[in-house]
Amino acid sequence: MKTGKAFMGLLAAWILAAGGMAAGQTAGGETVKYIETANGVDWIYSMARSGAVVESASPAEGAVAVPETLGGSPVVAIGKEAFKSCSSMTSVRMPETVSFVGEAAFEHCSGLEVVRLPDGLSRIGDEAFRYCSALASVAFPSNLTQIGKEAFWACGGLESVELPDSVAQIGSGAFGGCSGLEEFRVGDGNRSFASEDGVLFSKDMSTLVCCPGGKRGAYAVPASVTAVAGWAFYGCGGLTAVALPEGVVDIGDWTFAHCNGLASVYLGSSLAGIGREVFSGCGGLRSLVIPESVASIGRHAFAECHGLESLAIPDRVESIGADALAYCSGLKSVTLGSGVSQIGGEVFWLCGNLEEIRVAAGNRNYTAADGVLFSKDMKTLVCCPGGRGGAYAVPPGVAAIGNEAFYNCRKLSSVSIPDGVASVGREAFFGCRELESVAFPDSLASLGANAFAGCKGLKKLRVPKALQGSPMLATAKVPSGCEITTE
Repeated sequence: MKTGKAFMGLLAAWILAAGGMAAGQTAGGETVKYIETANGVDWIYSMARSGAVVESASPAEGAVAVPETLGGSPVVAIGKEAFKSCSSMTSVRMPETVSFVGEAAFEHCSGLEVVRLPDGLSRIGDEAFRYCSALASVAFPSNLTQIGKEAFWACGGLESVELPDSVAQIGSGAFGGCSGLEEFRVGDGNRSFASEDGVLFSKDMSTLVCCPGGKRGAYAVPASVTAVAGWAFYGCGGLTAVALPEGVVDIGDWTFAHCNGLASVYLGSSLAGIGREVFSGCGGLRSLVIPESVASIGRHAFAECHGLESLAIPDRVESIGADALAYCSGLKSVTLGSGVSQIGGEVFWLCGNLEEIRVAAGNRNYTAADGVLFSKDMKTLVCCPGGRGGAYAVPPGVAAIGNEAFYNCRKLSSVSIPDGVASVGREAFFGCRELESVAFPDSLASLGANAFAGCKGLKKLRVPKALQGSPMLATAKVPSGCEITTE
């Protein structure tokens, strides 16, 4: 087998130099690539049924002109990652026969300022020009039908985009993070898209597709809109306020993520859910009223909303995704509605100023006592708010300390645990760096992994005699220098 692979490798190398295999044929299971020098550049290419596909070029510097033919066939496509990270390339011109620019073909070409797209181009692949930060303008040809997801992501030099009538499909985040983009323009002849006030919509104005990243001030979404696409407002750092109409039912993932200047959002009264990362990184968001219509809140939905001080989860919400409020450093209080039945992991992770968690009286799954979250029957301590300080006594009747229950409660100095507690979950006291002492009752039978990881100040830990010398103490990461006693 090794001899056969070596032979095929030599065969492929010979073909690369000599160019002697039929189009589409493979050696060793890989597409055969050829080499040809043109315009002072060594071009690596493969062959498709319709012509040559550029795979890479060297050197790709300054002004680059893709040849019209390679191997005697017309160049029909720019392949996946063909020019990726060619940061010294300043402009590129493609022949009219190119109909497709592949995935990430020009990604991270940070010096690319000018791109001439051929008239025959019909598709631009996913991430094709992502992070081309110097690209100032793009003229889309009249035959273009498809722009892939994140195709021009973070092209901060783009100021305007004019879409031809032929464009029928635009992938999510195609123009996300284009901080200098001020407007979209769409002709009346386009059957799929329209523009109003520089914002891109579906033709019937029912879906807001993309707000240009350079839009500033307050913006009211038109009354006809019922859905906002994912990534639609991503990185619109100059927006200060957004108002959705009453009829909006759906907003996609990442919709308002990293809108740093956004201070307020009105979500209407019909919204069904708040998806993943919808408001993540909105550090300037000061207040938000979640409509009573909302039934779910996704993962990381409000992560890094440092300006939020309080949040009320309405009664219809059943699930809150993991890390939904992580890194909300300014958050002081949270109220959970009566319908909440599922809370993901690390929901309040690193909310160092959270002082109180409240729960609506009618909730069948959770309750709160002295600002701490418990299961409804008060048998499990679910979460102690990260801003809790000083000494804390777990109430009598509690049988379990949940996973991450006191995670990063950096102001706690001591915790006393009543008789009857049998288990302490993983990472239960992780990062409680000011915690000096913990006393476990004799009822304790299980101690989770990393329970005391990062508890640098822990000086004394009382454990039952049955656990003395147990491997559980080692996996709990009790810091060195801490006195472990059974007294």
